[in-house]
Amino acid sequence: PDGTPGQFLMRIYTSPPTIQPNNSEITDTREAIDVLKLDDSNVVLYDYSNAAAPDVVYATITADLVVENTDTYAFSLTVAGTATLYLDNALIVDNSHSQKRGTSFFGSGSVEQINHVQLVANRVYKLRVEFGSAATSDLNKAGAPVFGAGGVRIGCVRCSNESLELDRAVELAKTADQVVVCVGLGPEWESEGSDRSLYELPGRQSELISRVAAINKHVVVIIQSGTPVSGPWDQVAAVMQTWYGGNELGHGISDIVLGRESPSGKLPLSWPRCIEDNPSFLSYRSEAGACNYNEDIFVGYRFYDKTKRKVQWPFGFGLSYASFILQQPSVQLRGSGVDGNILVTLPVCNNSATTSGKEVIQVYVSRITPSSVSRPVKELKGFAKLFVAAGETRQAAIEIPLKNAVSVWDVTTNSWLLEEVSSANHSALARALIIATSSSGFGKRYLRRGEDGDDGAQWQPLLVFSSPNTSALLRQHKGTNHYEFKHRDFTWNEEAAPIPYAHQLPALSAEQITLRPPDSLCIMYTHEIMAPAAAQPDGGNLATQTSPLSVPLQSPDSSQRDETNGSQPSPPSDFSAFGDASLQQHQDQPHRNLYQDFTQSHWDAVLQRPTDHTRRSTLASQGTLHQPEALYFPFPLASEVTVNDLISALPPRESCEYLIIRYFTCISPFFHILHGPTFQKQFAGFFKDTSSRDLSWLALLFLICSATLKTVDKGDDVIHSIASSSSHSPNIAVISDRYRAMAMICLCKDRFLVRYRLSTLEALLVLVYTISHNEGAEQSWVILGMASNIGIALQCNAAKPDPDLTLVERERRRRCWAGILLLHTYQAILFRDVDMSSLINDYTTMPENVNDTDILHDRILQPSTQPTQMSVMIFKISLFRLSARICKELSDVTPLTQARLVALDAEIASEQQRWASIFLVDGAPSLLDSSSYALWCGLDVYAHQLYLLLHRPFSRPANQPLYRPESRQKCITSSLVLLDIHRKWMELPRLSSYRWYAYGVVGSCALHGAVTLASCLLEHNDQEIDTSVERKAFDAAVLRLDKLQERGSLYVKAYPVLRQLQSMLSPDSIPGPSEAAQGLGTYFDDWIDNVQWLNPESIDWNFWDEILQ
Repeated sequence: PDGTPGQFLMRIYTSPPTIQPNNSEITDTREAIDVLKLDDSNVVLYDYSNAAAPDVVYATITADLVVENTDTYAFSLTVAGTATLYLDNALIVDNSHSQKRGTSFFGSGSVEQINHVQLVANRVYKLRVEFGSAATSDLNKAGAPVFGAGGVRIGCVRCSNESLELDRAVELAKTADQVVVCVGLGPEWESEGSDRSLYELPGRQSELISRVAAINKHVVVIIQSGTPVSGPWDQVAAVMQTWYGGNELGHGISDIVLGRESPSGKLPLSWPRCIEDNPSFLSYRSEAGACNYNEDIFVGYRFYDKTKRKVQWPFGFGLSYASFILQQPSVQLRGSGVDGNILVTLPVCNNSATTSGKEVIQVYVSRITPSSVSRPVKELKGFAKLFVAAGETRQAAIEIPLKNAVSVWDVTTNSWLLEEVSSANHSALARALIIATSSSGFGKRYLRRGEDGDDGAQWQPLLVFSSPNTSALLRQHKGTNHYEFKHRDFTWNEEAAPIPYAHQLPALSAEQITLRPPDSLCIMYTHEIMAPAAAQPDGGNLATQTSPLSVPLQSPDSSQRDETNGSQPSPPSDFSAFGDASLQQHQDQPHRNLYQDFTQSHWDAVLQRPTDHTRRSTLASQGTLHQPEALYFPFPLASEVTVNDLISALPPRESCEYLIIRYFTCISPFFHILHGPTFQKQFAGFFKDTSSRDLSWLALLFLICSATLKTVDKGDDVIHSIASSSSHSPNIAVISDRYRAMAMICLCKDRFLVRYRLSTLEALLVLVYTISHNEGAEQSWVILGMASNIGIALQCNAAKPDPDLTLVERERRRRCWAGILLLHTYQAILFRDVDMSSLINDYTTMPENVNDTDILHDRILQPSTQPTQMSVMIFKISLFRLSARICKELSDVTPLTQARLVALDAEIASEQQRWASIFLVDGAPSLLDSSSYALWCGLDVYAHQLYLLLHRPFSRPANQPLYRPESRQKCITSSLVLLDIHRKWMELPRLSSYRWYAYGVVGSCALHGAVTLASCLLEHNDQEIDTSVERKAFDAAVLRLDKLQERGSLYVKAYPVLRQLQSMLSPDSIPGPSEAAQGLGTYFDDWIDNVQWLNPESIDWNFWDEILQ
């Protein structure tokens, strides 16, 4: 208020305000007991002290607010107490009533309240916050901790459109020679006293890096964080970790980036690729008041060496603009016996003519014999940092106490121990340094040297010395206490791999480096910079993407990376960013019908569509036949529909991109047959030139849009955007069916039965999968048969793939064949005739269990994360094959024996264990990310469905002597699991993007669980057993399944049966199961084949009327 920029004025009172908020004429008549000038909007009054202040105080915070841009701004209040925010005396944010406890102010504060206001640039606004101390909040009554007078945090930020800002950054990067991207964390994400909730970069920072790296290969990322974070580091040229360096950090960063200084920092930790790779991941949490350090001594690099697990960057890693060469080292034992020191000396040469810098020399010790206790592969025992001027050589010396280098801690004697090695049992090792044991720890001990006549030919790795180009082995000279290193090429094996100083980092500027660097920075160079790849058949290309199509797709810059596919990060879990701000509305265009008059569509402004002549020549050149029009084709071709008509029928560009993103986020994880980076490149090329893609690919695009629309809510902005752009009703089913019809026209005009491509097969598989989940397997069996034959014709099932195929193309074919196997087996089971599919036992080579990003143009990497994008497909194929065997045995004339029952039960449990080894975190699926959690629940649904099928015949007392109490309990347990998974899928926000799955597979399995649970409860008239939990779960399931009636006819037909079962279970209607109810199980088995529960659509739900008769 006094005109000082960046300051607030805070007046403290003993009573609440009496002015009317909306009346600027009334003046506050209270007398302030204190006036404070604040330069921070985070006001903490924990230790506020004033003799005149009572237990409850009030404050008015005022300031003049001027914004530079006319725009919408978000105002927020978080408070330990109560607070209201006014702008020009108008109430903007109220955080004084109906408060909810949050995590702010160490758990004593409220959840942040936010409101949005349109502000005008350069206008002066009067900002006022009325604050009441902690005692004024109702949260105190709920037991929240109270710290002094509490506090308040005032927030204001300009509301930007993230998608537009990202687009702007990408456009800027296209014109730059070099790009520096600054990302990281801050106090909002990490601080003392709390754990980070995410290992990933928060927000859309990874997306920013990926999109910029996709169009500019000279990208350096600067990270500011106190701990490691995951991101698309392999996509950029260099990464600089700056930590939190204080006031001079900015100068230090600019000196490094501009080449005025040479970086010399080394990582003080190992940088994991993902949070699951952290040594303490399974035990870092406190449980029941105890925190167990289960990693023991295997922390940091010791863990990664022992488990042979790869890291993003290893401990001690860091590059320099200088070029250092570590020359022949030597080792001496100085002093007597174990009280002596090991002195390692070596020359360090700076081979750069102009760049001075510092290098760190690290010495590790590695045991040559097994220890009595578990030991690391190698241990850092000494290091030295040495400045070497350009063109000079300096001597480095590292002295290590011998007993510290080779002793271990003995927990039985609480002392350090030097262990003995028997030369009789380890004669080859007797020439190395061997220490005797002593019960008193450091008692009698000695050095054993080589035997007389030993020529020293055996080299023993007592000390492992790591350098950029060398490693060394220790040997002892005969008859002396002198040790030295044998120099050899850098070929140490994986058991004791030295730190890989692999590359020299080029300067980012032509300016020469002459000054010494700040020591606090650590710069790292990626393992590999991908070069542009040659064009691949059918759009195949480099795969450098972890999770495909997570951002609006941009076409690559043709001058730089026309054939290189940029990598993209994991998709955002919240799609609100693609709402009103990015789904732009297009001018309505009248269309007479579905197929005609699309020539003036929303694509006209951005696409140069080919003429019919160009289209025909393009298709002819891409196909295998030169005159497709002359071919016989059995289906009508809708000749009046042109390519222009088909393109015009696509959704608006923004909607199309949104649907693609959602497909790869919500549907593809369950059926991952498409290679995301390839599709991204194809889409980008199509956007630049529609003639670059064939009609079968266009069919695939239509089917992706059609399938994805089935997963969105009717109020989703994308529905209104599509409807407004095409003058069609905003009906999801109508729009989805329209796109499917367009896809079939594309395939027919492409004559897909006589001329087909891999995209033809991909389109058909997406179609079959969608139909199977939304309309029933019987609707798609014929299409699947066609897809299978096309897959065979394309040699997707070939044991030895065509050597001319790239790895990407090979994996695309294998994924398609895996999809065919999955769908064939699934449909054969649903038809209750597992012999109808000859493919069930086809064990053709499966696709690699890797992510898209792991498939490179010349090799396939080990998966960087688990589970991979292919894990669920591979698990489901195995599970469905087991399902087929179970169904076959249940349908056999010979009844299933109890021995076979137990064996099959164990096989189901074994499948679950396979998933657990990949998915589970400390035994808790709830700790998984949303996508992995959905996949885990989906697999678990199939497993418990099988348990019900297997055990139901053995769960009924009427089936004596087949009755097994264990089977009845198994049925109840699995039913409750199915109902609980369905509840989570319908209610948990983290599964909202995958709710479409709950309407199909999960819903039908929940229906099976509900009926089985009711049957088990009604068949056992045991009044001594409390079944309230089971009845409550059943009642809740009935309510949820009632809501699904609008989602499908299955629930409409089944719901009356559920209601009747509910009334029979109700304690108000009957004191116990009636005679009719006790025979319910018999009726179910008489009227419903047990295997029919795999496809509840096949059940005649009218059987209930006959039961009651």
